[in-house]
Amino acid sequence: MAARRLPKLLLVDAMSLLFRAYHSIPNRFAAVGPDGEREPTNAVYGFLSQLLRVVEDYDPTHVAIAFDSPGPTFREEIDKQYKANREEPPDELRPQFGRARELVEALGMPDYALSGFEADDILGTIAQEAARRDFHVRIFSGDRDLFQLISSRINVFYPRPRQLPNLVYDRSAFIKRWGVEPRYLVDIKALQGDSSDNISGVPGIGEKTAISLIKDYRDLDGVLAAIDELPTRARKALSDPENQELARLGKKLATIRTDAPVKFDPESAQIWVNADPARVRALLDELGFQTIRDRLPFDLDLHTDGQMSLFGPGRAEADWRTVDSPELARSMVAEFSSREPPALFGIIRGDPAKLELCGLAVSHKGRSWWIPDPVGLLGDLRDWLADPELPKNAYAGKELGRALAAVGVELGGVEIDADIAAHLASGGENYSGLRQLVARNLDQISSQSVPNTDGIADSAETGPGDPVRAAQAIDRISERVWPQLRGHELEGAYRRIELPLVPVLARMEDRGVAIDPKVLEGLAEQIGKESDELVAAVHEVAGEEFNLNSTRALAGVLYDKLRLPVLEKTASGARSTARRALERLGEQEPPHPIIKLIKEYRELATLLRSYLRPLPKLVSADGRIHPRYSQTGSVTGRVATRNPNLQATPVRSRRGREIRRAFAAAPGRELMSADYSQIDLRVLAHISGDQNLIAAFRNDLDIHTATAAQLFGTSLEAVTEQMREQAKTVNFGIVYGITAHGLAWRSDLDFEGSAALIKSYFEQYPGVEAYMQDTRERAHRDGFTRTLGGRMRRHHDLRAPGNRRLAAEREAINMPIQGTSAEIMKLAMIDLDRYIRENGLPAAITLQIHDELLIEIDPGIRDQFVPALVKIMNSAMDLRVPLKTDVAIGPNWAETKPVSIA
Repeated sequence: MAARRLPKLLLVDAMSLLFRAYHSIPNRFAAVGPDGEREPTNAVYGFLSQLLRVVEDYDPTHVAIAFDSPGPTFREEIDKQYKANREEPPDELRPQFGRARELVEALGMPDYALSGFEADDILGTIAQEAARRDFHVRIFSGDRDLFQLISSRINVFYPRPRQLPNLVYDRSAFIKRWGVEPRYLVDIKALQGDSSDNISGVPGIGEKTAISLIKDYRDLDGVLAAIDELPTRARKALSDPENQELARLGKKLATIRTDAPVKFDPESAQIWVNADPARVRALLDELGFQTIRDRLPFDLDLHTDGQMSLFGPGRAEADWRTVDSPELARSMVAEFSSREPPALFGIIRGDPAKLELCGLAVSHKGRSWWIPDPVGLLGDLRDWLADPELPKNAYAGKELGRALAAVGVELGGVEIDADIAAHLASGGENYSGLRQLVARNLDQISSQSVPNTDGIADSAETGPGDPVRAAQAIDRISERVWPQLRGHELEGAYRRIELPLVPVLARMEDRGVAIDPKVLEGLAEQIGKESDELVAAVHEVAGEEFNLNSTRALAGVLYDKLRLPVLEKTASGARSTARRALERLGEQEPPHPIIKLIKEYRELATLLRSYLRPLPKLVSADGRIHPRYSQTGSVTGRVATRNPNLQATPVRSRRGREIRRAFAAAPGRELMSADYSQIDLRVLAHISGDQNLIAAFRNDLDIHTATAAQLFGTSLEAVTEQMREQAKTVNFGIVYGITAHGLAWRSDLDFEGSAALIKSYFEQYPGVEAYMQDTRERAHRDGFTRTLGGRMRRHHDLRAPGNRRLAAEREAINMPIQGTSAEIMKLAMIDLDRYIRENGLPAAITLQIHDELLIEIDPGIRDQFVPALVKIMNSAMDLRVPLKTDVAIGPNWAETKPVSIA
């Protein structure tokens, strides 16, 4: 006969998990309502994710959840100061308690809350009752107070970060850690106190002393009965009758009740038996949880009667009509007016150099069409697709435009590019693909019925179902997102900047940037040899061979063998070998020679890994790399590149700059670099209105020299290079909300010197300090900041504790500056592209990186082109200070020479 499986009860401390999740998951996790309203979901998501994780690990037969009730508990009646030091839950956390209870109820898990008692008391009572009924009980909580309940039938699952396994504390593990039986934990707390619960304990007795006393005398009563035998310090402390009362009070407060008036019902606690899949599905859709539904052990799509939520309640899936003849194509186009745009979704394939349109789905006013061979029907679709007066909505309009351009059609009339519009309306949310876009802006169920694409299809299938549903989803998203753009005053930023930029980036992707693989291969060979020599040098200094790419092996050499001081640790407490740790070790006197060698090796390894080896493989047959540009990859609005990420091309080191020699011009052309000079600081001068900063730029002074002269109270001529470098660090640091600690780390100043320099900066530029303070206050009031062009960024961590709040404030200060700089660059690209096309010039923008454009031109138009280029870039946005563009020309990026501009 098979052995009977003992029932296993999982008890969950909901409050502990919700608080931990709220403080560990960024506040940007939020559901977006139909009118763009934002509902925080970070704590609920973390709670559900952890719950499903522990269910998978423990495989319980029964589950029950405990919540705290509002109002005082019996412990406050005993001691008014109990937990008096705890802050009220943040405003964005409070509503999530109710959402968590809704989820628990829908999952069929009984939840308990009891007025006058804490969740710990409910857990303790149910745990003891279930253990008496022969259940094995595991309590899931981050509250160590519950360790006192551990017994042969009860243990505690203690949560840790996702990458680490949760800890299981049973009796043996507890005794190994504390040296006493679990039930005596309350006696230890009575003596040492607990700051989190505001239990004072006995002054002068810490954890080590408390554990030692309980080991020797078993419990608090035993300790108090043997006062005369105690060590001197403990004897003096416990001889005071007031301290004895504090200890007795602390034990009473720390002791979890196991007689709360709750009753465990095994039948209602059977896992998944009482779940309501329809309600779970609806809640996950409301909350916008995309992937977590796949971790549930039942089908959320049951009982839908074949109706997907994409089509609305009580509405069956719309049929589509296959368009496979010229007559049907003309009939379809005739239905589209100039007022109500249809939604397009293309099946697009191809390599980076050339995209191909393999199918087109169209949705309009509840009707849908599938065009399996749109290229074959271009004669009847061309005018409609190209007409700028016939509006259309789309997803991945850049890719659709490229695919159509490949067959001679310039896509016109796109009103809503769903991904870009939703990104802008949300205040900066990035969607990894169509499914996530649909999940976040419609619902989770709908997202499962659309292709999982980012604009270019991976699958070889072109069946109509998924593309048609994608077009229908785009139609619905377009209806929702346009009112959001208007409601958040984003219509101007969308129409004037983001939408006109799409075809510009499409042409840049098509064109690509010329790359000389031989330059990269030669550098790879040279730097590979240098890298090998550095590895050998590191091994020689270390006195042993080890894997230099292993952080654990490197930490062993640095800290165990070489006995270097541990100055930095990782979040998990491990000894750090990251860049900051090596920087600090390099500042020790005298610095160990191994530190410099490791830093040099890492620089070379990064160049080899990220550029020199992968870039040649990405060069297409036309001798060019065709990166994909994204307008949604940055919350500040900067254009991002991927496959490859050329935005991160190194420029500061000598070897990094050598990579730029591989970026060349096509035969018969020359490469022009157009680089905005100190654009972020010019934007800062405009936004802050600081008169000294404005005057420096209007007088065309070197801003870092001018700042140094102000900071150090000297003439421009007397500014030394060191003074200028310190001023430069402060200038750029201010844009990012730099602190004295940050400046000290980035310069050769100590903390006091850094603080003094920043103080002096604000005295010389009071408008900048006022801007920073005003922006902080406005961000806290509104929850977002804006650029001059109108783009909005939401700052979700402004109410978070500690470093997360400070980081959010720095983001708020930086966003209007960096975001406006990005807008200036975008407007310049739009105007420059228009100028080139309208005049039919032999020139083309090939790459945009941060504040710089690379442009291929025919040498014969240089004299005409340079003044026009500078005029376009310098007039992209009207500021209180002049914009300035530096132009250089050469055969490749590294060898461009400055051009004099009259």
